Amino acid sequence: MCPGCGRAFACGMMAGEPRCWCAELPPLKALPDAGKACYCPECLGKMLADESVKPA
Repeated sequence: MCPGCGRAFACGMMAGEPRCWCAELPPLKALPDAGKACYCPECLGKMLADESVKPA
C-alpha cells in the first residue's frame, strides 16, 4: 500500500524482479519520513514534480 494515497501497487523488488520501476526515475532530493513504505508511481511522480518546481 502506498503511504501517500493508500492504493495497492507492485514494487518490483518485493515481486522478485531484479530492478523496480522506480529505479528508472531520478532520486528524490529529500527522503520522505523514515519507516514509510514505497510510494506508488503516481505519488512518487507527484513528489518528483513538486521538487522540480521548488527552489533549491
